[in-house]
Amino acid sequence: MMWEKGYKKLLRGLGIGVASTMFASAFSITSFAAGPFNASFYASRNPDVVAAYGLSIDALQSHYNKNGKKEGRAANPSEDPTYAALLESAVTPFGSGKGLDAIFDAAYYAKNNPSVVEILGNDPETLYNHFVNYGIFEGRSPSAKFNVKLYKAAYSDLSKAFGDSLALYYLHYAAIGMGEGRTEPGSKYAMINSAGSNVLASPVSTSSSASTGGSQDAGSGSSEESKSSSSAPSKDASQKAIDAAKTANTQAAKQTQAAQDLADSATTKAADAVTAAGDAKTAAQALDGNSTPAEVAAVQTQTTAALNQATAAANEAAAAAQAAQQAVTAAQAAVAQAATAYTAASNKAASAVQKQSDLAAQVADLQNDLTVAQGHVLTTQGALETATQAKENADQAVSDAKDAVTAAQTALAQATTANNTAVAQQAAKAAELQAAVNTAQTAVDNAGAALATATATANAANTTLTNKNNALTDAQQAATDAQAIIDNQQSTPEEIAQAQDDLAAAQADVQRLTSEVAQAQAYFDTCDADVTTKTNAKNAADADLLAAQNDQTTEIVPFDQAVASTAADKATAQGDLNTAQAGLNTALEDQADANADYKDAVAANNAATAEAASAQKAYDSASAAKAAADAAVDQAGAEVAQAQAQQQAAAATEQAANAAKADAQAAEAAAAGAVQDANDAQAAIDVLTQAP
Repeated sequence: MMWEKGYKKLLRGLGIGVASTMFASAFSITSFAAGPFNASFYASRNPDVVAAYGLSIDALQSHYNKNGKKEGRAANPSEDPTYAALLESAVTPFGSGKGLDAIFDAAYYAKNNPSVVEILGNDPETLYNHFVNYGIFEGRSPSAKFNVKLYKAAYSDLSKAFGDSLALYYLHYAAIGMGEGRTEPGSKYAMINSAGSNVLASPVSTSSSASTGGSQDAGSGSSEESKSSSSAPSKDASQKAIDAAKTANTQAAKQTQAAQDLADSATTKAADAVTAAGDAKTAAQALDGNSTPAEVAAVQTQTTAALNQATAAANEAAAAAQAAQQAVTAAQAAVAQAATAYTAASNKAASAVQKQSDLAAQVADLQNDLTVAQGHVLTTQGALETATQAKENADQAVSDAKDAVTAAQTALAQATTANNTAVAQQAAKAAELQAAVNTAQTAVDNAGAALATATATANAANTTLTNKNNALTDAQQAATDAQAIIDNQQSTPEEIAQAQDDLAAAQADVQRLTSEVAQAQAYFDTCDADVTTKTNAKNAADADLLAAQNDQTTEIVPFDQAVASTAADKATAQGDLNTAQAGLNTALEDQADANADYKDAVAANNAATAEAASAQKAYDSASAAKAAADAAVDQAGAEVAQAQAQQQAAAATEQAANAAKADAQAAEAAAAGAVQDANDAQAAIDVLTQAP
C-alpha cells in the first residue's frame, strides 16, 4: 500500500522509539480521540494534503496550522462528527474482547506487518495500540477474520456514507456491524455482492452479538437461512470438491468405525468360540470305551454348543470382513475424492497466485504513476504556495495602499477644512475691514457733500452780499450824482427837480440796500461759519477713512498668511494623495497580475490534483483488487490446507479400514479354527458312538 514506504518515516517523525513501552505510553487508546492534532488521522482524511506535503508530521501539522484549521479540517477524530459517533463503542482497551479488540490478532498482525514489528517489537498490546492509532487509517488487517476493503466493497450503504475513509469501516464494524450480524454466515448481511464471498474467514463473537460459527466459505447457518439461495454464498469447484471430500471421508469414517465395531465383536466372539471348541475337542478326545453314556451325552451337548458358537462367530467375522472391505472401498473413494479436492484447490491457488502476481505488477505500475502524479502535485503545490504568497503580498500591498490613500484623503480633507476655515476667516475679516472702510468712506462722502452744500450756500451768500454792496455803492453814487446836480449852480431847475427826485430815490435805495447789505453780511457770516464746521467734519471723516484703510491693510495680513499656509498644506496633502493613489493603482495592477498567476497556479494544481486523484483512484482500485486477490490467495491456501487435511484424514480412514479388515479376517480365521476344533470333537464322539 502507499503508506508502507513512508511508514517508518512517519513513526520516526512522530518521535516513536523502538521500545514498545514508549509507544504504549505516548500513543495510548486515549490519544486516538484526544487533541489537538493526530497526524495519522489527518493524513488519512486529507489525501490531497499528503499528496502535496508528504507524511512528515511537521509538514502535516504545519499545513493544519496554516491552512487546515481555517478550512475547517478536523485535527483529530473527536473533531469529526462521523468519527466521534463511533469512537466510544469501537475504541476499546486491549484485552477487553469488545470493539476493535474483538477482531485483533496480535500474532497475525505481527506476521503481516514486519515493518511495524521492526520498529515497535511484537508486544501484543503495543501492536494493538498501533493498530488503533495508525493501522485503521492505513487499511491494515487486524486478523484473518477481517478485510476492510472487502467490507467496504460489501456494503454500498457504508461506502456512500464513508467514502474512502478506511478507518470508519473498522469503527463501524466494531461499533455496529458485528451487532448487526454483517459477517455471520447466512445472515442477510453476509454476502458480498461484488466479491462473491464472506467478509470474514470465520465469525466473531462479541458481548452484544454471538456468531453462529462456521468458516467463511462453508455457508453454514440456520436451517431457515440455508433454504434461501440468496442468503448463502455460492461455492466454486474447489469448495464443492472439499465438501464432497469431507462428506466422503465422514461416510468412510462412519463405515470404518462400524466395521471396526463388528470386527471387535467378531474377534471377541471368535476368541470365546475358540476356547469353547478347544474345551469340547479336549473333552471329546478324553472319551473312551469306559465313558458312560451320560458322559458322552454331556460332551455331545458341549460340542454341539461349541460348534454353534463357532459357526455364529464365523458368520459374524465374515460380515465384519465384508463391512471392513466396504469401508476400505469407501476410504479409497474418500482418498480419491480428497485428491480431486486437492487438485482443484491447488489449481485455484495457482490461479489466485497468478492473479495476485499480475495485480501486484499492476499495483506497482500504478504506484509509479501515482508517484509521478504526486510529484506533479508537489510541483504545482509549490508553485501555488508561491503564487498564494505573492497574492497575499499583493493583497496586503493593496490594503496598505488603500490605507495610505485613506490616510492621504483624511489629511487632504483636514487641510481643506483648515484652508476653508482660514479663507472664511479671511473673508469675514476682510468684510469687517471693508465695512469699516465703507462706513468711513460714507462719512467722508456725507461730510464732503455737506461741505459742498455749505460752500455753495456761502458762495451764494457772498455773491448776494457783493451784489448788495455793489447796488448800495451804485445807490450811493446815484445819490452823490443827484446831489452834485442839485448843488451845481448851473443845473437847471428841471435838472435840479429831477436830481432831487433821483436823490430821494437814491437815498431810499441806499437806506434799503444798507439794511439788505447788513442782512446779507450776517447770512454770509453764518454760511462761512458753517463751511468751517463742515470742513472740520470733512477732515475728521478723511482721517477716519485713512485709519480704516490702514487697518484694512495691516489687520488682514495674519489672515492672508493663514490662508497661504493652509493652502500650502492643502497642496502638500493633495500631492500626497496623488502619490498614494498612484501607489494604489500600481498595487492594483500588481494584484491583478498576482491574481492571474494565482488562478493559473490553482488551475494547474487542480489539474495535477485531479490527475493524482485519478491515479490514486486507479491505485486504490487496483489495491482493492490486490487485497481481494490476497484474500483469495489466503482463501485458496486455506482450501489447499483443508484438502490436504482431508487427504490425511482419508488416508487415516483407509488405514483404519484396512486395520478393521485385518481384524475381521483374523476373527474369521480364529472362528474357522474353532469350527474345525468343534468338528474334530464331533468326529471323536462319532467314532466312539459308532463303534460296535
